[in-house]
Amino acid sequence: MPLPAPPILGASLHVTGSGKVTQKRLPWPGVLSTEMAPPCRSTMRLATANPIPVPG
Repeated sequence: MPLPAPPILGASLHVTGSGKVTQKRLPWPGVLSTEMAPPCRSTMRLATANPIPVPG
């Protein structure tokens, strides 16, 4: 019998042979980031002076 669709957008369910259920969900939009409005000039200056290196 197929599992019902997960009730949350971006969620998935996995049931193992032993009956253990694993559920994965995406975080709510905006939870992992915050927005500063208006941007602070000193913050922008520090971010420009100390950029985060990108692997490449």
